[in-house]
Amino acid sequence: MKKILLIILIIISNQTVVSAQGVDIVTPQQSDFNSGQNIEGLVQSSINEPTGKLSFSVPITKIASRTVYYDVSLNYNGNLAFDEGTYTNKHMPTSTAGVGFKLSIPRIVVDNKNTAAKDDDVFYLQSESNSTKLNCFNKINSGNFEGDEIWEFNAENYMPWKIRYYKSRKRLTGNPINPFETRETPLDYWVVVNDEGAEYVYGNTQNSRENLVAWGNWMGNSNKRGGTKETIAWNLSTIQDQWNNTIQFEYEIQGSTIGGIHQTEASYLKKITASAGESIRFLYANKSQGEIYEPHIEQSEPDAYQERYEKKYLAQIRTYNTNNQLIYNYNFAYSLVNNSSASDQKRYLQSITQENASGEFLPGQHFEYYTTGTFKGGIKKVTYPAGGSVTYEYKNKYLRYNGHNAFGNEDPRNTDYPYYGIVTRDKYALRMYRSPSPVNGKYWFQAIRNFWNGKSWIRNAFNFPYLIPNPGGLTMQNFYTAFGDDFYAFLYHEGIYGKLDLFHLNPDGVTWNHRKYYNLILGGGGQPKLMSGDKFVAIGTKINGSLHTFTWDGDSWAKKTIEQGTGEYFYGATNNYVLSLNEKLDGSNLDFITGENREDYYYIHYLDITNNWVSKSWSAMADPYIAGIEKPSYFYPDNAMSGFVADDNPELFLRWDKKYNLLPPNNVLGAYDDSNPMTPTYTGMFTLQNSLYQYPFRYARFTGTNWNVSNLPDSYGINFAKPSYGEDILMFQNYRGIRSIGYAQYDPNSNLWFFNTQKNNYSANQNETQKLTGNTRDFIIAGNDIYLSSNASKFSQTVKINNNDNVFTHTDGLSNGFVELASGSSTRSSSRFYYINKKTNQLAFINLGAKFHTDGPTPFAGRTPFLSNKSMWLRSNTNSNGSFTTYLYRIIDGKINNSLYDIVVSKVKIDDANGEIRETIYTYDNFNSSSNNETTFYGNVIVENKGHGNSSIGTIEKKYNNGSEDIQMAGVLLEEKVKDINNTTVSSKINTWYKYKPVEGSYTVKLTQEENSMVYNGKQMISKKYNSYSTPHYFPSITTVTNSKGQTERTDVTYAKDQYSFMKDRNLVSQPYETINKIDGKIVSISRTIWTKDANNRIYASETWSGPSSTSLRKNYEVTKMNEYGQIIETTNGKGQYSSILYGYNYRFPVATLSNVRYNSVISNLEVSLSNLQSLNNATLKAELSKLYDKLSKSMIDANIYDIEGKIITKINQRQEEINYFYDSFNRLDYVTDLNNKVLEKNIYNYKTN
Repeated sequence: MKKILLIILIIISNQTVVSAQGVDIVTPQQSDFNSGQNIEGLVQSSINEPTGKLSFSVPITKIASRTVYYDVSLNYNGNLAFDEGTYTNKHMPTSTAGVGFKLSIPRIVVDNKNTAAKDDDVFYLQSESNSTKLNCFNKINSGNFEGDEIWEFNAENYMPWKIRYYKSRKRLTGNPINPFETRETPLDYWVVVNDEGAEYVYGNTQNSRENLVAWGNWMGNSNKRGGTKETIAWNLSTIQDQWNNTIQFEYEIQGSTIGGIHQTEASYLKKITASAGESIRFLYANKSQGEIYEPHIEQSEPDAYQERYEKKYLAQIRTYNTNNQLIYNYNFAYSLVNNSSASDQKRYLQSITQENASGEFLPGQHFEYYTTGTFKGGIKKVTYPAGGSVTYEYKNKYLRYNGHNAFGNEDPRNTDYPYYGIVTRDKYALRMYRSPSPVNGKYWFQAIRNFWNGKSWIRNAFNFPYLIPNPGGLTMQNFYTAFGDDFYAFLYHEGIYGKLDLFHLNPDGVTWNHRKYYNLILGGGGQPKLMSGDKFVAIGTKINGSLHTFTWDGDSWAKKTIEQGTGEYFYGATNNYVLSLNEKLDGSNLDFITGENREDYYYIHYLDITNNWVSKSWSAMADPYIAGIEKPSYFYPDNAMSGFVADDNPELFLRWDKKYNLLPPNNVLGAYDDSNPMTPTYTGMFTLQNSLYQYPFRYARFTGTNWNVSNLPDSYGINFAKPSYGEDILMFQNYRGIRSIGYAQYDPNSNLWFFNTQKNNYSANQNETQKLTGNTRDFIIAGNDIYLSSNASKFSQTVKINNNDNVFTHTDGLSNGFVELASGSSTRSSSRFYYINKKTNQLAFINLGAKFHTDGPTPFAGRTPFLSNKSMWLRSNTNSNGSFTTYLYRIIDGKINNSLYDIVVSKVKIDDANGEIRETIYTYDNFNSSSNNETTFYGNVIVENKGHGNSSIGTIEKKYNNGSEDIQMAGVLLEEKVKDINNTTVSSKINTWYKYKPVEGSYTVKLTQEENSMVYNGKQMISKKYNSYSTPHYFPSITTVTNSKGQTERTDVTYAKDQYSFMKDRNLVSQPYETINKIDGKIVSISRTIWTKDANNRIYASETWSGPSSTSLRKNYEVTKMNEYGQIIETTNGKGQYSSILYGYNYRFPVATLSNVRYNSVISNLEVSLSNLQSLNNATLKAELSKLYDKLSKSMIDANIYDIEGKIITKINQRQEEINYFYDSFNRLDYVTDLNNKVLEKNIYNYKTN
């Protein structure tokens, strides 16, 4: 097999005509963008075999400040490229680097739940194409007077790093009247220290933070003044080591003003600067109008909408030396291709070309794409500067048909119970069955969970171990439910006791945790309240005041009971909090937090960032504003505020600040019957509506500083209003008895409500008792008309459903709509599923025939619990025997009833530009998709090598974990077999992996066993390797290998962090202290590293020892002196022989290496000071170094002279013989001469500049 020698590096493909031995070449600090690999190696590493996707980086340049460095590269994500190249820019715009490519900058982002309070935030650390959730495990409080508040985090995908968020700083104000008065100022930055002690700082400069505008604790669309900045992304701003070598990052911010406050629309990396003086600058140009989709253009900016989109693309990267002189331009050329239309364009990166300061170019790296057809957006061909190329072919691999009832296991039902009710959520769907006959007036129930694992519905049965009263078949007495995104709960209350069943999806993404609490004391006197938030379930008791909380900590449920004191309680909950009102029964009890006596007691209990419950009293603030309550009152919570329908009070809004302190309640609605509910829409909009007919009384929209309240412009007379809600819009029907659809819409730009009571009329055939309206993000259903939303209007385009009548409508509030149709009557005959085609932005639908919505008893999960954003449960009409068929659908990418495909790399052709082409064919099988269907993993992959001809030269058969049993294990290599042309196995490998849990909520996957087998001279040779890991960071601690001779080779590693406490302080946790090698239990060698902390708290490896046993160790090496930049300047070999290193050029490069001399002696023999040496020009520096040869005649000296970019231009050896290095205009080594200008080496390149 002939090895391909084509190299990607620009500095290769040369022929040496004259050579000299012992020539050292120093790589320039700013490396060329296409560096370091040959094409064959690049291809092998660019195919993500478990997913079949193309994934690689294109190195552009790098920057270093002595020991600290940063690589600049473009990352190509083949998993996103096809969607990015196909979907319109509304749904998936291209990045600044074109389709599939991204200039990735490490950063930390937050899901803030539209609140400014940080305790409900979820943070993610993003790096290149990876993202991991951060879990806070500790708060370091600022103290009573002075100090910083710091939050400590672990990464869910565990990394042995210290991750800290510096939230705020408290300082004494110096007030002489109140000497203990403090002022708290925000810090708002992150420090991440990796296991080598390097610090990565995020967001410690203003332009490295991206922000939205908040008004108090609320975030939303508004143009009111008085807002404040709230950070939503912290970009990498500084990298530094313990020696203060730093790299700084600057950003260009694109934004608008919201009420006079700057809001970030996009952020672009602008400049990277090393403390040693070099810099990299990024230049951008404006995208074409066809590439930009601005979500709202109703009004020219500044407007009220807080939007995120990019207007620029990366045009050029420039590198500069320490004198601010241009070194290289890296030019990015693109093509624009019309996507769905001329107004929807995609930018494709065509080439990256390197240009020097003189305007000369080297051949560039070129990219070709599929811009039409099935593989649109994918890379077709990459051509490298040396002329070689790689061509990629793809296959649209069929996975399965996405129809109804794609069940993956047998029906677990063990009863003949008939259907009772359903509930549908994104990750699961429940179906409830009830026994046909009662037992002493009660019924047995069974719940079947249908969990979507990415490939099929996996069913599981839960038989309730208790009987439940069910009078009339509608209400399950004393039975309560709570449903979350990935959990649900059942509570049964009997007497003073409660039985709670909690179900939660485990971190493996496959199995479920079931926890029982069957002896809960709930007390009597009334019904308890079962509530839930994002990651908790809570039971509020009616009289005894116990609030039982159950919090998911990432692996299990943690129970805590908060005792609030006796009284009569009313509750509300969402997000991370529970609201509690204690209407005192006898007036004798006190506020359980403050001990005060108030009319009534109000509390908020919230989960802080560490998942611990914090309780605060609101009684004192509420007392002046809310009259005493004697009858039931109700909370209607939103993430940042709550509606409150209070007895003997007007309807109120409760808001709180970022620290969960109650603000003065807002009385803006007036007083209505307390049975009338409020509906929050999680955008700051609430509607107070009639409890029976649902017609709206009043609308209220929070603007950030006040409430904009309105109602319909004349008398009501509405029956069966059946409202539906969207962002700042409410739709209703049958206004004043007229068969019509109306709406009320709030415009944050004008701060006005707009009404239309007859937007659409419907016929007498349509049942006015059924809902005929629906809202999604992209369209609105109003009777027989569908109005498409655009960035200019909610009603930009009208589409008729058909000539049939819409007799029922329901939407998921986000993307999907369901409509039942009748023809000439009010009896439904067919249905449709509506969605937006992301490739065209056009409305599309799927005919479902005679399939209709599945309803259920209201107390269980509502009357229309059949549709979520990801799932839909339909049914047939009832048969004559009372039965019907159900149809459970999984909505994938907004669609159902369609074939699912996955685009994978099927063939790679490598052309070395010398007439030889090699092909590699990839085959994939045994697929499994993640539960969100964003990634498909393959368990079996065959790599077939064709060599340089058409015949196979063998295969590699690989087995990967496809995540079907644990999604966190997906992608690890389990088995590999190498087979020759005759399909005979010549070698094999079997790997065993284990998932560890270093800390709560984190995991790490480690290789614990390797078995390698190969055939040599007809004999099979097997070796086994076992790996053990140390806690808590899971570094290798014991490695045992059983070789083919039967010998056991063992290596034990202990780490310096366990020997020196100062190592942990700096998070230097991966550095070894001692390594012991054994064969068959006998020690054969030991090596040990001694670590030192100097007077400035800087840590370094100071000594190395080795020997055959612990009592026979010999010192091999000792660092006896380091400079302030972390550079070693003096060492000894342990035998009294010293070597010294002299640095120059602002301590950037070693200019002299001297043996047999101490460093202080070197400095004392210099005729210039060390500080002055740093700024000498080359001629003077060479002259000064030459003097050392005479002064230190017993020392062997090697000297180096550099150019401004750090390349060696002259080497002077111990005999003072000079070798000179000459470079061309692109810093490629041109030729080498001796002192007499005799050419020792000459390089000829296969391609030249322009």
